Amino acid sequence: MTVIPNEVFTPDVTREQAVRLFRDHLRAAGLDNPALDARHLCLAAFQTESAGLITSGHLALSGEECALLNEWLVRRVAQEPVGRILGRRDFWGLSFRLGPETLEPRPDTEVLVETVLNWIDHNGGRSQALRLVDVGTGTGCIAIALLHELPNATCVALDISLDALRVARSNAENLGVGARFFPVCGSYLDVIGACDLLVSNPPYIATPVIKTLSEEVRCHDPMRALDGGLSGLIAYETMMLMVAHNKPSGLRAGFFEIGYDQGRAVAEIVRETSGREPHLVRDLEQQDRVIWFEV
Repeated sequence: MTVIPNEVFTPDVTREQAVRLFRDHLRAAGLDNPALDARHLCLAAFQTESAGLITSGHLALSGEECALLNEWLVRRVAQEPVGRILGRRDFWGLSFRLGPETLEPRPDTEVLVETVLNWIDHNGGRSQALRLVDVGTGTGCIAIALLHELPNATCVALDISLDALRVARSNAENLGVGARFFPVCGSYLDVIGACDLLVSNPPYIATPVIKTLSEEVRCHDPMRALDGGLSGLIAYETMMLMVAHNKPSGLRAGFFEIGYDQGRAVAEIVRETSGREPHLVRDLEQQDRVIWFEV
């Protein structure tokens, strides 16, 4: 166990020295990416960008900066994610506020957004007045990223957590798409009448696998946004059964994020329930990440 002194950062430390101190303590604690995390947290404490650090690196830390950095160092060494410490996470070039009931948006999920946009580009273009549904919206990152790219689209954002929906609505308003973003508390598609496109990053971690996840995920992401049941497939089975029974009506295509080892299983669920042949999309590590199908 790494013990952090109460005051690593004091007013006689410069900003430039603080970045190195933060990095060295994270490295000693065995954390991944210590330099990147240190720089990200220090820049947030200094309220500056990388270029600003070059010109202000000689400045001594203020009392407020010392307090923040000392607190954040303890929290990061305890494996609290950087996004949780800052209360924000970037996704699709946008900054999203987090809450206790929301997952942290992750870069892999951008593959889902890209896949939806690619389909739209080949099926009528981005100016269409599309009706989207985002199941399990969390921070709203998927829905809001899509609305950011689709000026005439609207999105119903479903989540079973009212707290998550409050965060998502705040993000939508802050990012300029609040008038086209409609948060709804509900489970899967049971409250949706009609839509054109269905998107979802549902809970897909098999229950027995939860205990093997990193502490950063297991202890800081909401469990019901991770746990997909014994098989990890409950969400896909439920949504595809609803699609098979023509709910929502008017659906043209559906897009799901999946676990790296779930491609075959989810593809079979899509085939059995819809009779359609699904398509798999891989992420940058060449692992299955998204499955989509047309109705």
